[in-house]
Amino acid sequence: MNANKFGRSERFGKECSLLVVDVQNDFADKAGALYVTGGEQIVPLINEIRFAFQTVVFTKDWHPPGHISFASAHAGKRPFESLCADSSNVARTLWPEHCVQNTWGAELHPELIVRYDIDIIFEKATKVDKDSYSAFRDEAGEETELREILEKRGVSNVYVCGLAFDYCVGCTALDAVKAGFEVFLIENATMPISKEGRQQMMQRLHDNGVHMITYARSE
Repeated sequence: MNANKFGRSERFGKECSLLVVDVQNDFADKAGALYVTGGEQIVPLINEIRFAFQTVVFTKDWHPPGHISFASAHAGKRPFESLCADSSNVARTLWPEHCVQNTWGAELHPELIVRYDIDIIFEKATKVDKDSYSAFRDEAGEETELREILEKRGVSNVYVCGLAFDYCVGCTALDAVKAGFEVFLIENATMPISKEGRQQMMQRLHDNGVHMITYARSE
């Protein structure tokens, strides 16, 4: 594999896992509550990439009603405003209601190739009072089960893609490094919410040793 690129002929061993982050209807469909511009465009690419890996994880935001990240959960607040909602004194962005458990918006995009018999579906941000952009830990720093799941399968290298680059994808990649994995982010298999957010996240990823790579799509 080229240090910065891989293609259709590549096949990875059991030490490598693909993490497909939050490619759900609310993010990847134009009718979604928090649509990421161009989000649906990465689906065909992910469908090619997934067959290079023996272990594939699809993460899902899986919010209960009234989740702390929703503007509607805070009186007088509107989506995209900020609020210090807990004792941490850290301002959070408040979002429209999205990826609510057992709704259309929380479902994986219907064109994704998901092999439910062997793939791992990993739900995150499931507690009403805790948000979690990252699949490896929540905002309070409490670790999820994902590291242990991957380590039990012999995974040491993690390849990350999905939505959105400047939030859940980037945060998952950063926490994967903290969890001890070698981390590769597939740059053309993700989309950001904003250009500014992309630039800021790119710097954080660079500073923390995340490898940026691209997938050479077949014609």
